[in-house]
Amino acid sequence: MRALALWLSLVTGLTAATTAQDLPREPGADTLMALDLARGELVALSLPRRATGPLQVDVRLAGSPATLALRPHSVRANDFRLYTRGLDGALVPQTPAAPST
Repeated sequence: MRALALWLSLVTGLTAATTAQDLPREPGADTLMALDLARGELVALSLPRRATGPLQVDVRLAGSPATLALRPHSVRANDFRLYTRGLDGALVPQTPAAPST
């Protein structure tokens, strides 16, 4: 049985000039070691800016076609709370925006 490890790194803050050609094809040795992988491959995904629901993306992994089934999922804990600090130093509860991850 062939094991496949897939590492998706969602990077924010990239400029509009960043293209798939600007990204390395292979992760660095430190990244592989941190993920306990012998080898890896970086794949640039072309995704809509805002996903409104699940979507599928066709990619090539290790030279073979594959389909990634992606779905929006919040990384917030169930008891997530947002606070700001007022001018008097007191914490003030805030209503957070809807998750966008």
